[in-house]
Amino acid sequence: MLRQQIATVLCPRFPHALEGLDFGDGGERPLPGGFCVFRADLPASLETVAGLRQERGGAALPYLCSDLERGAGQQVPGLTRLPPALALGAAGSADLARRAGSLTALEARAAGIQVVFAPVLDVGDEPRNPIIAARSFGADPRRVAELGAAWIEGCLAEGALPVGKHYPGHGATLADSHIELPVLRRSEAAWREVDEPPFRAALAAGVPALMMAHVHAPFLDAPEPMAASLSRAVVEARLRGDLGFQGVVFTDALDMGALARERDRADPAVRALLAGCDVALIPGDAHGAARALEQAVLRGLLPRRRLEQAASRVLEMVARARAAAPFAIRPHAQGEALAREIARRSVVRVAGAAKTAPPPLSGRDVEIALVEDAAGEAALPLLLDGLRRHGVRARRAQAAPHGARLPRVVAVFSDVRAHKGRVALDGASLGLVERLLAASGEACLLSVGPPQALGRVSFPGPAWYVFDDDPASLEAAAAALAGALDACGTACWIP
Repeated sequence: MLRQQIATVLCPRFPHALEGLDFGDGGERPLPGGFCVFRADLPASLETVAGLRQERGGAALPYLCSDLERGAGQQVPGLTRLPPALALGAAGSADLARRAGSLTALEARAAGIQVVFAPVLDVGDEPRNPIIAARSFGADPRRVAELGAAWIEGCLAEGALPVGKHYPGHGATLADSHIELPVLRRSEAAWREVDEPPFRAALAAGVPALMMAHVHAPFLDAPEPMAASLSRAVVEARLRGDLGFQGVVFTDALDMGALARERDRADPAVRALLAGCDVALIPGDAHGAARALEQAVLRGLLPRRRLEQAASRVLEMVARARAAAPFAIRPHAQGEALAREIARRSVVRVAGAAKTAPPPLSGRDVEIALVEDAAGEAALPLLLDGLRRHGVRARRAQAAPHGARLPRVVAVFSDVRAHKGRVALDGASLGLVERLLAASGEACLLSVGPPQALGRVSFPGPAWYVFDDDPASLEAAAAALAGALDACGTACWIP
């Protein structure tokens, strides 16, 4: 029974411990309570885990969970990839957010994923934050709260289990927790005004689980650096006590760089359970974590009742997931239409010094100059094709960044990535953008990805913003540049 409870609170990355957790004595090897799946392991892992599921305490375990912030297609090839949360923020529509949550749940469940790591409830009011950026609904706490709650309601309505993240807030940090331990530098009063409201709204919407951030919040905890995910003062006193949350608390991945120093002291899975977390997500060594948890219980370091409580919460949560439809990896019939609607309603145009709309590009010869900090080379053909469909004679600029005879669109492709450590373009790329814009008498800027990437670019002309290089966003960008789409999104990322 003890080992079953330990297994229930562990969720390694697939396929680690697929053969069962090894406690080192040749005895019982229970399967973990869940597996976290990523794109590299899909779709084969979905069928594999589905075939292993057994009833445990009224729940079908092991469950599957995954980061699906941009729809199920973010991880599962063939399913719908939606524009990110910042696009929903720019569109400003709770209805769109609710439908995005619903669609994500429908496709996830059909593919066998019950637990969805989304939505991001962090307020994106720090433009230098290297890891949140377009993953946030925006810089306004009220908007983040409203859209986050709507997304949760939509997801729950279709039977999947959303996990809001990252408590107590990762938006105002200046470091990437995949690399190091960030510090949330706010006063407690500012935190209550900015970071806490989206989590309160999530609780009111019925969110069954939250994910902790590997961030240090000095105003919530002791001054010495400690990740909130390992802090009883944050998990039990604040999240459980002040907010009254009684659902499942996931850690963020325990193999992240933010916990490197902690791993030298004690197994973070034990410390996370002691702090009040219920699921130790992606331990660096699942077998080692299982043994550490067992020894902690046997030696009285981890109260058995704390482990029982965590395991019971996990079982109750998974039991709430609606039984999946027949296993099928195919996009929902309305998926493409929803992606296009979000993309079209979220395009933002900043007029620049002229304050008037520039002439549309339709019917004109135009050169597209690419600056990439992501996968621009692969995505640029989609933009070019979209422009041509809208009557723009677009070609890629071949010349260096000096005089241009044709109107020029400087297209900047960027994105946030784990371990990248920054959101802004590097100095060389920023300089190139400015030279490309200055070299044309008729130039405009197209930002594809987090708008924070261009924070230091000085440009008085018109600029358009979309938030991902997915097909729907690039089609919307092409339509806006051609004059076939009125860019009606709001610049919700500006603090």
